[in-house]
Amino acid sequence: MEQNIVLGNKRKFVFHFLSSLFFISAISLFEIGGIYSFINDKSKIGAFIQLISIFIAFLLFWRKKYIIPFDGMMRITYIFFLVICTFTVIRGICDPLPNWNLWSYLFNPFMLYMFLIPLVVLLPTPLVNLVYVSKISKFLLPFCIFYIVTNFYELFSVQELMAMRSYDLMIIGQRSQIPSQILLPVLFFLPMTKNKVYKLAAVIVLIIATIALLLWGRRSCFVCTLLVALPFFYNMIRMHWKLSLSILGPIIIYLVAQCDLEYFVQENLEVLYERYDADTRSDTERDFYKDMDWNDWLLGRGMSGTYKSPSAAADDVANRSLIETGYLHLILKGGILLLIPYLIILINSVYKGFFQTKNKYIRLIAYYIFINILFLYPGGHTGMNLPSFMLWTSVAICQTRSIRHLTDEDMECIFKI
Repeated sequence: MEQNIVLGNKRKFVFHFLSSLFFISAISLFEIGGIYSFINDKSKIGAFIQLISIFIAFLLFWRKKYIIPFDGMMRITYIFFLVICTFTVIRGICDPLPNWNLWSYLFNPFMLYMFLIPLVVLLPTPLVNLVYVSKISKFLLPFCIFYIVTNFYELFSVQELMAMRSYDLMIIGQRSQIPSQILLPVLFFLPMTKNKVYKLAAVIVLIIATIALLLWGRRSCFVCTLLVALPFFYNMIRMHWKLSLSILGPIIIYLVAQCDLEYFVQENLEVLYERYDADTRSDTERDFYKDMDWNDWLLGRGMSGTYKSPSAAADDVANRSLIETGYLHLILKGGILLLIPYLIILINSVYKGFFQTKNKYIRLIAYYIFINILFLYPGGHTGMNLPSFMLWTSVAICQTRSIRHLTDEDMECIFKI
């Protein structure tokens, strides 16, 4: 078992697992602090929560022993990837963004941390770490419910808010994604959960969260949320097909009964109707292609790299430090030399997780990595949050031969399924 990796006396053993739990909790706390700041317009309380969580996370991370789970060429690929990440960060520090300082980099979850989060692979006992994430995820469900209740008006009064010019609809639309983002770890672990009440509550909250996404026309986030939840629904339908049919049947019949489905969507989901076939990426992508030269494509522009995107702002010299297309964002920062090893690591992990194990839970973990590969087009930005931690922990699990050889019963014992 993974516990054998930890050497030394009982005190060190206990410290190791407690530090892992607190480290993962710190990442979750950073994410919650960021959400609080986003809702309350850069609140000092949210920033303080983030600062404390950063201190805890780094203090505990550097106290650990590390293990590289990769073998052969994959070990070389991972080391090369870390070298490119380091080079990209140094370039960003040497050429910082205008009006940015140390605090700006610390509080932005997708700037510095997208290059630090791959170090999670080095943490020992990745399977046990994932168990801790499953424990923490249970606290995220009530937090998600609290968020929906306290922001109910902004989430579901779409037509009223669109009629009121005083509201920043783009910000509110982004906030509509927060419930589904909070739910991602919850959905990932639902197939490993036995508590029926918890499952039912999670499904109800998921339905509410997806309705908010549809109302605000957040297409890619909606698809990603359903893809993460797909294994749970597949398992539920397979094992409880009568119950599933009784729940889904009336919904399907109601939708079929709407003779003019397009009219139904137009009347009830106005924003989605306007956006469902809208091309919201091409303009910024064309700006990106025009502004990048061959050297930028190869090495990127560093952690603080930007590109001119007149289509995204009124000012024709506006520089953007982020592009929504995930794989282009990696190229912007570290070039193809950053993107290629990243893809190789993820694809190889999916291959090993699917085809070099008979464990259905390892395959579920590999499926999560596969979703992240697919999501590299509409998004897929990694940073200081639990889904990113889960991604790189999943990579470590799929790359560790001893874990891939565990039986389903071993996994059920570890996760207490």
